[in-house]
Amino acid sequence: MSISTFLKSALFLALVAGLGIAVLFTIRMQDGWSYTIVHSNLEQVSGLIVDDADIYVTLETRQQDGQLMRLNADGHQVLVTGLQKPDGLVFTRGQLVYTQESGIKPVNQLAVNGADGAVSKPVALFEANNAEGVDSNDAGDIYVIEDRSGGRLLRFDARSRLTQVLKDHLIEPEGLCVASNNRIYYTEKNLGTVYHLLNNGEALPIIEGLTKPGYLYCNESSDGIWITEDRRHLGRLLYLEDENAELKVIAESLASPQSIAFVGDDILLAEQGRNRFIRLSRQSRQATEQL
Repeated sequence: MSISTFLKSALFLALVAGLGIAVLFTIRMQDGWSYTIVHSNLEQVSGLIVDDADIYVTLETRQQDGQLMRLNADGHQVLVTGLQKPDGLVFTRGQLVYTQESGIKPVNQLAVNGADGAVSKPVALFEANNAEGVDSNDAGDIYVIEDRSGGRLLRFDARSRLTQVLKDHLIEPEGLCVASNNRIYYTEKNLGTVYHLLNNGEALPIIEGLTKPGYLYCNESSDGIWITEDRRHLGRLLYLEDENAELKVIAESLASPQSIAFVGDDILLAEQGRNRFIRLSRQSRQATEQL
């Protein structure tokens, strides 16, 4: 084989391999769904929550430069900076609560005034070790899970201001959500399992065999649970209608998907591997994107 023929063959093989990788890493949506890019250039975006016309995100950087930001039609505003791996976000009783997944750090809250956009200074509620997933119930109690070996699932009582350990000795738990009837679900990421925490403290596995389930979202008006798998290029968005239903795949080949939020029937999804969030909509035409 001549050198020129060899080079042409090598170039052809590289092109075919490149096309294969591009197809593999192209977001694939379930039939009837499409997506659009909403906001880019959000380094290490992780937490995501919507309040009226405002979108709040955390940028999960590690060098004490993590941020909590607000995005809206007027642009973006940094609300808190100097954070270490800020992660989970939840609104409760007009307060925005966020966690930091880096050692022993306070779980903070700040008041947000939707009318004039003013925010208060952060107030520490309680301390947790590598706090990640966070949610709340109708009473305003705050639930937090610690992403570490021997991690705990904690509840901060809004009335007594006391913190209770609901479950401990967990194996690197990460995702957490509380359903409207106070049913608690959480993940152990490396085990690929989603659990239902029963009232007696027993953990009942309801989904097994997942790959890095990192975030859970409980529907407010049903028993449905949304799950993201935190994989670099092969992440998925999954939906479980109830504990006895078949698991549905809504999107595949996501790049490190993190949290989700709802805007009407649409879903906003933080895609950390591409430093952006996207909007998923139910439509008849499937949208795709090449890397």
